[in-house]
Amino acid sequence: MVLLLESGFDSDIFTFSSLINGLCRAHMLDDAFDCFPEMFQWNVTPSDVTYNILIRSLCIIGDVARALKLARKMQSAGISADVFSFNALIQCFCRMKKIEDAKKLLVAMLTLGLDPDRYTYGAFVKVFFESERLDEAIGVFHSMEAKGCFPDPYTCNLVLDSLVKKGYLEDARDIIKRCSRRSTKAVKCRQIGRWFSNHGDTVEELLSGDVTEHQAVNPFIHTTLCAGKVVLIIWWDM
Repeated sequence: MVLLLESGFDSDIFTFSSLINGLCRAHMLDDAFDCFPEMFQWNVTPSDVTYNILIRSLCIIGDVARALKLARKMQSAGISADVFSFNALIQCFCRMKKIEDAKKLLVAMLTLGLDPDRYTYGAFVKVFFESERLDEAIGVFHSMEAKGCFPDPYTCNLVLDSLVKKGYLEDARDIIKRCSRRSTKAVKCRQIGRWFSNHGDTVEELLSGDVTEHQAVNPFIHTTLCAGKVVLIIWWDM
């Protein structure tokens, strides 16, 4: 870092944050943390962006204890944690199946007046389904939609796949109908069509009363064959 600055690079927050981010992306976390104290030597104060880069990188490798310690250091420096900080920590706890710890962070997040986004909700939806806590997962899914945080295709696939495998067909039907009202990107839900056809549903019957027959078939939703399996295609709004 010293060589870069002595070569004419500006000793500002952008330079340091960019370098730290590049080192983290290159999986050179130790070098990134070596740069952190050098910022103070050059009279540069780390920003929330700098802290979040390091917190996120620690969470990616599962070092949540160190990430929490850094988050506290950030707060001590007078920089409030933001949605990005909380999301990194919450996602890490959820990956570790430490749901109660993730919930505590969510409470702290709300206490600070921060609004959860689709990544916050998505982390809880995923861990609840993986832990077979389906009722809680469905509740979170509906809460995120009520807040205007529409799930991404991955979360949608996870929800539908989990629901039909557990026999929650009415909940799956409800989600498919909601999906059919928004159309931009395609989501391939493996074997969902086969599940519903086994229970006597056609695509048109599944969506009856919500969309017209033309909309039910094209372009919003249709079935197709992929590798010999019936696949349901839902057009999804991002």
